[in-house]
Amino acid sequence: TLDRISDARAWLSAMGGTIASHIPHVSLGYPGSRQATPEDLRRVEQEVQVLLTTRVHDLNQKGDAQWKEFISMYTPSSVVCGSVGPAQAFFERNGTIEKDQTHIRLTGQDAILWAFQGMQEKYSYAFENFYEAYGERHGCKVHALSMTRVFVWSRFRFSRIAGTFNSQILVRENERSPWTVEHLMFTITDFQGVDRIMRNILKDCQCFVLDNSLRESTVGQVRGHTVEDKLSIFDAVKSVGFEYVIVAAFNSQQRVEDAFLPKLKKDRGEDFSKFFAFSEVADKFEDGRFIYGDNNIPAALTKMDTFGVPNVVFEIDLLRGGSNDRNQFGVEHVMQLLTFLLNWHQKWHQKKFKSKGMAFINLRDFPFAILQKAELLLSVVKGLANMPHGIRPIGIMIEEPMGIYMPQELKMWTQRLRDLMDSCSWEAKMPKPRSSERPDGLLLVHVHNNWGLADACQLACLGAGANGIWCSLCEEGSAQGHSCSAVTLANLARMGNSDVTDRYNAQKLAVAARQVTEATTGKYPHDRQAVYGRRAVDSVFDFPGIAGGNIFEFDTDAAGKPNTFNLAEFLGVAEPPVRINELSSPSQIVRRLEHCFGRHSDWTESNATKMKEKMLANMRNDHKEEYTSAIGLAKLFKQAMGFLPHVATQRLARVKDHDAFASTMCHQAHDFFKKVTNGKDWIDYDGWFSLFGIKFFGTPESPQAATAFAIHDLDDNGNISWWELHSLVTWACREYPSEINNFDDIIEILMQHLILPNILRGNTVNAGFSTETVCRKTAAVWMSVFNERDFDELCDKYTDDAVLHVDLGPATLMFATIFHIKGPYFVCRGRERIVQFWRALREKVSALRGFELDSPCTAIVENSSTAILQSKFSCDEFEGWIHGRYYLRQSDGSWKIKADHMELSKVFNNPPANPVNLSHLADAEDAVLEGRTLSDREVRASLFKDANDFKHAFNAQNPEGCADAYGDVTVMRADTPAVADLMKKTFGYENPVVLRDKQSIELFWSRMINDVGLRNMQGYEEVNESWPMTICVLSDNEGLVRSKWRMNAVGGHIHTQRMVRESPGEAWKVAADFFAIYDGYSAESS
Repeated sequence: TLDRISDARAWLSAMGGTIASHIPHVSLGYPGSRQATPEDLRRVEQEVQVLLTTRVHDLNQKGDAQWKEFISMYTPSSVVCGSVGPAQAFFERNGTIEKDQTHIRLTGQDAILWAFQGMQEKYSYAFENFYEAYGERHGCKVHALSMTRVFVWSRFRFSRIAGTFNSQILVRENERSPWTVEHLMFTITDFQGVDRIMRNILKDCQCFVLDNSLRESTVGQVRGHTVEDKLSIFDAVKSVGFEYVIVAAFNSQQRVEDAFLPKLKKDRGEDFSKFFAFSEVADKFEDGRFIYGDNNIPAALTKMDTFGVPNVVFEIDLLRGGSNDRNQFGVEHVMQLLTFLLNWHQKWHQKKFKSKGMAFINLRDFPFAILQKAELLLSVVKGLANMPHGIRPIGIMIEEPMGIYMPQELKMWTQRLRDLMDSCSWEAKMPKPRSSERPDGLLLVHVHNNWGLADACQLACLGAGANGIWCSLCEEGSAQGHSCSAVTLANLARMGNSDVTDRYNAQKLAVAARQVTEATTGKYPHDRQAVYGRRAVDSVFDFPGIAGGNIFEFDTDAAGKPNTFNLAEFLGVAEPPVRINELSSPSQIVRRLEHCFGRHSDWTESNATKMKEKMLANMRNDHKEEYTSAIGLAKLFKQAMGFLPHVATQRLARVKDHDAFASTMCHQAHDFFKKVTNGKDWIDYDGWFSLFGIKFFGTPESPQAATAFAIHDLDDNGNISWWELHSLVTWACREYPSEINNFDDIIEILMQHLILPNILRGNTVNAGFSTETVCRKTAAVWMSVFNERDFDELCDKYTDDAVLHVDLGPATLMFATIFHIKGPYFVCRGRERIVQFWRALREKVSALRGFELDSPCTAIVENSSTAILQSKFSCDEFEGWIHGRYYLRQSDGSWKIKADHMELSKVFNNPPANPVNLSHLADAEDAVLEGRTLSDREVRASLFKDANDFKHAFNAQNPEGCADAYGDVTVMRADTPAVADLMKKTFGYENPVVLRDKQSIELFWSRMINDVGLRNMQGYEEVNESWPMTICVLSDNEGLVRSKWRMNAVGGHIHTQRMVRESPGEAWKVAADFFAIYDGYSAESS
């Protein structure tokens, strides 16, 4: 009695009641105890609470030592008991308790340890700590009854299972003994988190698919199926491994099936034994009753006989007689009707096929019937279940035709049907894949998608006892479509369902669903269509947890383990494509470049960073584009880097039409293209303007039109090839299909979404596609082609009479050893011979790098057809400088190299030995070539003298004499990075300084001499001197001069002086002066 009084007082105290304060402490006088003071009892309470919280913490560490400490608190006589409450079904499912068991009682250490370890193994989910209890936030109350006996109350949580410890008694023999649990009583009050029961059911279920792609996808469509469409859909269904297929919905009218089925049987020899056809239960309905009998056989059954379709789906609406008409339309009438039909079907099947046929009953108005005529519906199901096995259908099909009911509603109704079927011993029998086993007791579900609930509803039904689905591979169907097999099966696989991949060819699901969609609509599925849309498997982010990133621990499968399901792998996609957006990392951009175009030396994180910066700049300027497609990504690279590697243009040239719609549009585009090209495979600027530009720009002289042409010109060769237009048309069809009906619409799309936004940004595009940028991009393409060893393409980059001049410098010995080429320079003429040299060099060196703005890489533009580029370049073996890459624009608009004037400045690693004799490629300096009257040596001698005339005039402080070195038509470009601010502040010169007449040039040198005080120019010296000059001879009257130079305060490079004369004996004049100020010096250094 004293024990009970004290326990009651403790319980009341734990509950916070006021009665407890009026019950005095009672000394119970247990053996080994002493009279305790209130302070002693408070100390015991604190000690026990610390002990319990420590045990909770240790238990969460999940180690053997922690389990040993935990279980030591229990004895062979300890008892744990309680009510499982809302977790009952969950425990049943996982075998923790028996069916219908509501309470648990565990006695002794072993049973308690088994239960707790099982809880941790099976049920941990989504929390850092598996077990929580005894803390302040758990409302823990500890009341010491004596120094050796303590009562505890607390809320607890084991993963998602929460409740209360109503009573926990801890005891010890004496004050020095350890505490043990005498008994613990609990109540589970809450079952939180995800529905693990549902997930486990979906994980373990076997999903029977009755495919309806041939019928469902055509219902309500704008375009019906042709025979070829049907064959294409059938092939898609077959590729996935669906064995049970609805091939027709017969009635008295002639349908496509009437031509399709004979083709399937006779031409292809398909096995029809698992094919089904829809049939109404009766073709007539009069006075609230179905009209049936031997003289009223449904037309569909007659056609099944004609076309040899052996199995049937009988469709019935239980509300056909009206929801309130109970007398005329009762269960007896329905059962008599169904019994007659099923009998007739079996007799016919036995007679025609000598075997037992299969039939389903489709309750077409299932949700309405269960709400308005539940008794009738359930009675029909019970009646079917109790039919003789000889005529009983193999299952029931239910349909939610409006898509208006919630998942939990359909789940409840489906479970009611499944329970009824099981209670009548009509249990599901699932046939093994690719076997002749007969299915039975199936409950198949079909849900329409008018309000976006279909997929969730279909999964809910499968979780409630449905054994399969009847649907199309894709969502296309009546009204807003339906829940399809591709999405449902992928969801089951995501839950860990292995039967899906055993039973079906899952890797073909997405391809097959797209094939059915295209056959039905003429277009591919929407990009963001779940599972089988083009972007369904995109990797979007490079951080954990979302759309392709790494999983978090709370992303678990049905068993509660981290979910490693990968949709791309499930669908057989080896490498999920990366979707490029403002959150994409440089590494993702590199992966996408490699995915679209293959590996390439330009696909670096450094370049990807520039691409991302350009993308963000575009968005800040209200310019919205996509960058994931090959064309979109190539365009972004071109915008960011100023060029497009040859490997990208090669891949774009092989772009294929991705669907029938795009193919049609491309045919239209090609017809227009051929009219303009007159049989050629490319159009020049004028042809492009007549096709695209005239509607938008008015005049071919418009600079905006020129910019638009440059954007269309993907490979920067000065014309538009068919492959370039084809790739743009394909891009437009993929990105804006709803806006396109004909080729005129495509032109609008390209202008609206691709061209005009770039032009309106002006500062980015007009400058970005100047002649200088075109030359830099063309040079970058040259480098890409060289690196890829495409020497036929490389040959096409040069003019027939091109010249290559290489100042060997520190590489002289290397070239003599490996190529048998003597220094100090190597000169080679003619593009065929030049490419022989590049081919041999490429075999010895790694990939080249260069031709970027920060190389530095700049160009002097003489006019719209002439430009000279300079750029540093490097590879692993050496580095150097192309001081003069002399470009000429050809009549077809392409830019070709007239001359390369290069310097090798450093050698890092000698290439592999294996000498290759290239001495035959070198021009003899004293030879007089065909068409010339002078040798290179003679031309250099005359040029050397006249080039030095400028130096002499400068050092004489004669700006007029300096200007006299220039021709009447001339251009000067000075890159001034070392003194740009000073030049801007003092004279208003921008960097670069570009001057195009002798008067402005004379003023420039006057300012440098008189205002800046530049003196003592050094340069134009012999090759073996400190400030060497070399000359690339192009002809008797043209040469490229380059020299290092220095004055008292500045220095740099004369990259190229293109010098010309009227004829031998005349003075040489500067047609283009291209120099740079890279160095500034102090007064002392001067």
